[in-house]
Amino acid sequence: MRKKIIIACFIIFLTIAPSAYAIKRSEVIARAYDWINRDVPYDLFSEERDVEGAHFYTRDCSNYISMAWHVIDPAGNGRYLTTFDLEEPWITKEIAISQLKPGDLLLDFDYHAILFEDWANAEHTQYWGLQETYAGDGANRALLNYPNPIHEYIPYRYLFIEDDPEIDPGQEPEPGETEPDLETDDTEDLEDQSPAPIPQKICTVLSLRAKPRTIKAGRKATLHGVLKSSGGRALGGKKIKLQARVLQKIRRKVKGKIKMSKKMVWRTIAILRTTKAGHFKKKLRLRKTTIYKAVFASDNLLNPARSPNLKISVSKK
Repeated sequence: MRKKIIIACFIIFLTIAPSAYAIKRSEVIARAYDWINRDVPYDLFSEERDVEGAHFYTRDCSNYISMAWHVIDPAGNGRYLTTFDLEEPWITKEIAISQLKPGDLLLDFDYHAILFEDWANAEHTQYWGLQETYAGDGANRALLNYPNPIHEYIPYRYLFIEDDPEIDPGQEPEPGETEPDLETDDTEDLEDQSPAPIPQKICTVLSLRAKPRTIKAGRKATLHGVLKSSGGRALGGKKIKLQARVLQKIRRKVKGKIKMSKKMVWRTIAILRTTKAGHFKKKLRLRKTTIYKAVFASDNLLNPARSPNLKISVSKK
């Protein structure tokens, strides 16, 4: 019964929200350029106002997207969205790369989020991206390659974004039509166009432990953890990604020559489901010392969560 109520509420939200929450592509790009023009630096622990000064957003990549899309919470504050939130069906839908338009999103949910502005060439191998980066650039416009040689960026579309109307500058009004009164102050119309709030989601807590923490090479260790709400309620039936920090070889072409390099990345090694009590576990045969973490990517009602990193030391036989 509870599941049916949740689904019904979700459907009602999707049918009511679009008309009030809609935003034109041109406005999305203009909002994104506001941070670029003000050279807003990357800072996970600070907030920055939007172009109206009415809402504030954390200075990171996902909240830069939130700001550009004008996402707010029920209290009228800037809504904090993570890269995990940005791929949720209540906020975006996945699209084909050929469907990309200004204001759409390119997302690697475990790494970075980029606002698509436009293609830079006819071959669609390069594009202009608007982003908030931590490498000292802050909010910036960058010429980027597609596909990315390291990260897999997937295109998404904000559910409430709308195409701008095509305007013919030479078009004359039809007989009987009048020019719009640009000085009309219609407060009710402005209020009707204000963004509708997105429902608040429940905070979650994810733990990860191992038994034993030190083991001989070739032996098995059990990784286990619990997913709960911030209030302590067990969350059953949820998908958990178990990830390991691994060394990845990267093949790049530099000035016509192939060069190999290595980089540490997070790789999903198992996808688990929590029990009714919120528990999950996985046995692994270990060969070398490795760092692990568990990730819950959120759903319609719950915020995402990550466990603290867990190191399991492996000694030689």
